[in-house]
Amino acid sequence: MKYLKGSSNSVLIGDRTYQTFEFQVNHFLEFIGKRKNNHYQIRKLVEFLESLQDIKPILEDFSTESFRSILIFPYLEVRKEKSWKVELRIAEKVYFYRYPFYFPRDFLTYNDVYNLRAKIFFLLSFSTTELSKEFQIQEVFDQVGISRQKMTRLRKSILIIFEDALDLKLIEPRFTLLMKTNKTEEVDKLTSNLLVKAKSIRYTEIP
Repeated sequence: MKYLKGSSNSVLIGDRTYQTFEFQVNHFLEFIGKRKNNHYQIRKLVEFLESLQDIKPILEDFSTESFRSILIFPYLEVRKEKSWKVELRIAEKVYFYRYPFYFPRDFLTYNDVYNLRAKIFFLLSFSTTELSKEFQIQEVFDQVGISRQKMTRLRKSILIIFEDALDLKLIEPRFTLLMKTNKTEEVDKLTSNLLVKAKSIRYTEIP
């Protein structure tokens, strides 16, 4: 099995350290199980890397007098030399963060952009420090204009992700749904019909 390899070093921005990674695009595509010379896959990977810079910053020392905002990915460069290469900087605080959960290898790959979108939103919801999490269903659908058929596929992807998390015993088998009527509903099983009617899913991580 081949592993993604790249060089790394650290730089200072203010008093915060950022790790700088350089790697070849084709190596990354090979690592996630995609065709490394496929121009479509290369373009989608670049779009994904760009989307990392849309992640909300970390806020520290928030008070009435001051706050500190730290970008997780402050720098990205994609250039073509003999092959396409990426230079990416990530906050060292995030890079060295160790959190006791494991996701299956399936989370490294995706079938289509809608499957990827569902996984990213789940990971964003799960990565909060509180045991109580919230998955924003409405946000997943609001930012894309897709057909009814593709919405069905997206809902199916969400259900599969939660089923995987239950099988891995990462989350409790109970959910609180905030419905579009602004009422809440307690359930122990998610269904496609419930996702149609809900704004968000509140769930609990198993510590």
